[in-house]
Amino acid sequence: MVAGVITGILVPVLIYDENSKLLGGRLFYIALIMGVLGFVCFRFMIVNTEIRADANITLKEDVPKFNILRVMANFLRNRPAVGATLAAVSTFIGMYGAQTATQITFQAYFNMARLSGLIAMIPYLGMFFFLPFIGKIVTRFGKKEAVTVGSFVTVLAYGLMLIVPMSPDAGGVLVFLGCQALAAVGNGFGTCVSYAMMADAMDYEEWKFHERNEGTTYAMHSFFRKLAQGVGPSVGIVLATWLGYNALLGENQPMDIALNMRYLTAAMYLFGAVIQVVSYAVIYNLDKKTLAQMESDLQLRHGDK
Repeated sequence: MVAGVITGILVPVLIYDENSKLLGGRLFYIALIMGVLGFVCFRFMIVNTEIRADANITLKEDVPKFNILRVMANFLRNRPAVGATLAAVSTFIGMYGAQTATQITFQAYFNMARLSGLIAMIPYLGMFFFLPFIGKIVTRFGKKEAVTVGSFVTVLAYGLMLIVPMSPDAGGVLVFLGCQALAAVGNGFGTCVSYAMMADAMDYEEWKFHERNEGTTYAMHSFFRKLAQGVGPSVGIVLATWLGYNALLGENQPMDIALNMRYLTAAMYLFGAVIQVVSYAVIYNLDKKTLAQMESDLQLRHGDK
């Protein structure tokens, strides 16, 4: 997360000049440097990984064959897994779609393209604020309850971003910054516990259906998250083009088109936040009381074995 924030802030500073003109020739070299660094890190990890588990695998012909349709059916009947996954998918589609529009907004509307990375990374910073207090918040309020409240705060933040006037100057940037800071508070707790909520969803499957499919459940969750990370920017680009954005004009977009990009940014963020609220408040059904009951029942069940 730290690496992503640093990269997200630095890259726009490097690829735009002081007049918000894109310096496209630098993109290849930045990508090349990142690729080399990534390759070195992967090699370091692989070389220094020690396998301690028994790697001998015994095949059993009588074991039922893997059935992808059955796995998907099991995933779809797991309400906590579906809720947590839908929340992540909507957040990524809204966030990555908004990042595309944000770059255009800061390039053509605010004429401060170098700041686009810093502003876009602010929602991530909420995680660092909540990290020291996670245990106390979960114990006092519960994961579902706290995440739901945070999601409503996020909706408020992006609703304000959509309706509050923003002038194309430093004052407008400060308003944008304030909305992003409020959204960071709303999203921060959920960022910290999203994977813990998926762990609870795996326990839920065992509790309700007497099956435990940790690998396939997490694989489905991860697949949809990655899918959303690809869909989000594409949606942002399609909508920006539909609203009149012309990539050939770069920072010289007409002001009405630049204004459309400013509203598209807020709308994409708000879309993701609204679906996130529905996912956590309605679909994800493991509140604090239910979670405690589930954990107690599973402990008794495991004890009986």
